[in-house]
Amino acid sequence: MDTLPSVRDRIIETSTRLFYHEGYQATGINRIIEEAAIAKSSLYQHFRSKDDLLIEYISISTKKWFDGLQKLTGDNKAPEKNLLLLFDYRKKLAIENDFKGCAFIRLAYELPNLQGKAAELIREHKKAVKLFISKQVAELRPEIDKERQTELTNMIYTLYEGCGIESSLQHSVKPIEITRTIVSKLIN
Repeated sequence: MDTLPSVRDRIIETSTRLFYHEGYQATGINRIIEEAAIAKSSLYQHFRSKDDLLIEYISISTKKWFDGLQKLTGDNKAPEKNLLLLFDYRKKLAIENDFKGCAFIRLAYELPNLQGKAAELIREHKKAVKLFISKQVAELRPEIDKERQTELTNMIYTLYEGCGIESSLQHSVKPIEITRTIVSKLIN
């Protein structure tokens, strides 16, 4: 016998879908309540405000993103392969999400002046992605000094972010594939 998701889970599932596909600003509390099939009081028992729901959305999205990357990289110890798998992961997400783009970047555009807890969590997510790249670069190129490692990390990170945006604009995986090839040449 299947059990129904809890009220909290329905709120999170509904808001996650709406925030990503339609935007945070465009999604009203009443729409979440209606689509989650809950009472207004139930929403406020779990989340004091739409901003609190946004914080939960970002936290869950970050965990899901890194869990997905970990699933793809597994116990792989080869830094070159991990760097390229990062681009494979971007490609997988682009296809799965119909080229709507990075949830964190999409959300950042909606936040006024990129301030507050939500903006802080988005920055933390992006720093963690950059840290993943940095660790791979340090393992791949231990012979180069820290300054050069940082430079290489910044190049790969910028290419990673740029190809995601370009993939959304073109509605194609081609920019990701091209960038993956560039990174492969850059690290070899």
